[in-house]
Amino acid sequence: MLENILRSVGENIKLARLRRKITTTTLAERAGISRVTLRRVKNGESGVTIGVYASVLFCLALEKDLLLLGTKIHWGDACKMPN
Repeated sequence: MLENILRSVGENIKLARLRRKITTTTLAERAGISRVTLRRVKNGESGVTIGVYASVLFCLALEKDLLLLGTKIHWGDACKMPN
């Protein structure tokens, strides 16, 4: 489940970059990361820090989307450990 969410976030970042006609090289340079790390973001790899995601979102003028994290309360079993 987490892997799918991160992949979706990465795909959304890619689409935002393409809509703005920014190359991967330019975005990586602006975010202060390597193109390899940007590729890891796009692929939704879980080892990428939230700081990297924040830098990329800032460079795409989407940093306020981070404020949406944790704003919904879900009282389900999403974080229960498997038996």
